Amino acid sequence: MRADLDELLDAGPEEYTEDFIVDDYDPTPPDYNKRTPVAIDIDTNDVVEISLDATTRIGMFGPSGSGKTTLAKALISRARKGGWMAFHGSDVKNDFRTFNRDGGASKQLRKDTEGLLPGEEPESMERTMALPHFMAKNYDSRPQYGDIFAMTLADLSQTELKFLAGYHQWTSSAAQESFDSILSDLDIENSSLDYMIQLAEQSNNTLDRKLDGLKGKKLLTERVDNSLRQVLSKMDETGVFSLGLKTWRNYLGGQEHFFQFYSAKALRELKSMIDNNTIEGNTIVFMDEFHKLAPQGKESLVKDEFQDLYDISARQKGIATIISTQRPTQLPNPENLDDLDFISDLTDVFLMRGRTPLNEAQWKIIVKSMGVYDGSGGKQLTKWRKKMQSLERFEGVYINSQSHHSVEDCPKIRTLSPLVAHPG
Repeated sequence: MRADLDELLDAGPEEYTEDFIVDDYDPTPPDYNKRTPVAIDIDTNDVVEISLDATTRIGMFGPSGSGKTTLAKALISRARKGGWMAFHGSDVKNDFRTFNRDGGASKQLRKDTEGLLPGEEPESMERTMALPHFMAKNYDSRPQYGDIFAMTLADLSQTELKFLAGYHQWTSSAAQESFDSILSDLDIENSSLDYMIQLAEQSNNTLDRKLDGLKGKKLLTERVDNSLRQVLSKMDETGVFSLGLKTWRNYLGGQEHFFQFYSAKALRELKSMIDNNTIEGNTIVFMDEFHKLAPQGKESLVKDEFQDLYDISARQKGIATIISTQRPTQLPNPENLDDLDFISDLTDVFLMRGRTPLNEAQWKIIVKSMGVYDGSGGKQLTKWRKKMQSLERFEGVYINSQSHHSVEDCPKIRTLSPLVAHPG
């Protein structure tokens, strides 16, 4: 079905656009303003398309190395052709830095996907990347592909400040009471971080150390040369924004609230700028490693900010969403005790296979919530197990909440290549 791989891997840029396209399809270029092509049905060779609007809620689930990011970039790069802007609120591998590179997908990625459709060509698309100052110090050298930004005390609300400081994790009630007392009299917008730390020194030694850590880790600074809002405002021109969190793993094991805070703050700024018409146009919000940003049963500002995107206000703003994770059971879902639920409202789902299959507990909660499995076990469950076990690496199962009602309705798919560069 694809161009000969031996010829493809030796092809130059000119040959790529002519030869590395999927065949057996109508040669008319896609109309991205109507629907967004993302994959190929393995059994029928039909193009799998997504109808994007402000009610679209997409989930991409699969183990590491299953092609979730490739799928997201395939969708988003084509949605850009249809006039959509894109906001990536948790670019944990800085994958979106390659949007503005020439040449399209790597040779290996072309091999692992279904290529491009007739009439499609690799493209370079403008993008803006924001890099939090506190994370930039962990790079081997200063990254040149993004805008480093910082935040001051004046940029935060009291709720945001308490979350960033780890107030919800403190075991000392005395420190919490001291902080509450300081905040009750503190005018955050007109105060400095050093002044707040001085108040803490006078009040509680434990609190002093906790707040001094915000400065020492560069989570907050006294002044900024570049703010998050300044960087995000460039999205109105480039059309693509990503929050680079490449060194996020350095903060696992108790400090997740640092990168959760910055992701939540970026989401809030986006909504504010859309409200103020600083950013105009329909927008796709993509959140990767979402189980680390919005963990079920735990406090995270991301959960509240993202929930707002599921509410009616997001539809009025023209915001579609994509969530991606290896572990959907660790998200707020209909089967756990979290007050929120990010699974039941999904309209489109992709269950992807990596070197190993997606764990059964992970896909069962999805197919059940999507209405294509009633949870009764028996023959239904056997059919789903057979379908999931039949997948090869980089293949997946596509589920649409409106069109699919049983396991037989859900096609096996292979992702199209992104239009933009991606290392694979």
